[in-house]
Amino acid sequence: NPPMVCQTTPRAPHLIASVSLLVLGCGPEPPVIEWRYHSGDAGSKRYSPDAQIDSSNVADLRMVWRWRAPDWDLYRDQFIAHDFGYENQSTPLMVDGVLYVSTPLNTIAALDAETGE
Repeated sequence: NPPMVCQTTPRAPHLIASVSLLVLGCGPEPPVIEWRYHSGDAGSKRYSPDAQIDSSNVADLRMVWRWRAPDWDLYRDQFIAHDFGYENQSTPLMVDGVLYVSTPLNTIAALDAETGE
């Protein structure tokens, strides 16, 4: 039998102002799926081979950690409040259990995908 886990399962969530990690409950340990390229792979397929989340269980997802970029307040006050029309949208990358994200003011943060630290 495969090992059972009740821990976070890293996913490549959307980043706008914070990063959230969503998981399902306990079950067999899934294979590690990484997101090493902007569009998923070198061919820009924008596809994940991970079949753990599907339409039958997506409603069971829950947030296990949230990270707020340290420059979010400055971004909100300087750009959103003055309606400069600038919106940062980026694709986090995950390599070897590290989630790499860009912040609203285009600095890079490296987070532990399991804990968000």
